[in-house]
Amino acid sequence: MSNADPQNARILHWSVYGQSGEPPAERVVPSTDMLEATIKEPITEAWEQTIPAKDIPKLLLGYQAQAMEDKWMIYADGPDAEGRCDIHMLRSWTGHKMVTAQFVVKVDQEGAIANEDAHFTAITREVHWSPWSHADAVEQTLEVFRWVMGVELPTATAGQGGSTGEMS
Repeated sequence: MSNADPQNARILHWSVYGQSGEPPAERVVPSTDMLEATIKEPITEAWEQTIPAKDIPKLLLGYQAQAMEDKWMIYADGPDAEGRCDIHMLRSWTGHKMVTAQFVVKVDQEGAIANEDAHFTAITREVHWSPWSHADAVEQTLEVFRWVMGVELPTATAGQGGSTGEMS
């Protein structure tokens, strides 16, 4: 069978993304292991992507794997006083951090999130996971959001960006 075979495509999709998830009732609180997971040699690149206001709460809730068929653990930090947030995506079986995506929401003086669209500004991935490029990281992130979290972001602004070459 070839990779174009629909059955192979479904199996490959399931092996990467797992089963479609249900949103948690409460915001995911990361475990100590999740907080300690790092991207060993990160590269941060610009990512201009609109987030519709209706989807911001779903992203901030995250996703908690419940079964072996759940392939992702997702939690968010923020927003801080300037509205900056990070979404951390880890593989549920291994705990490897795959992506941290940064976005900004508008917040008032009390820290409440405005009912306005937000924007991803950057995406951080492992630099040495070849051939995993910036475009691959964005594509996988968008599909995790869509399939696992039920967040379908508009694709018109999924732009390219330059590297900041951030290393830790």
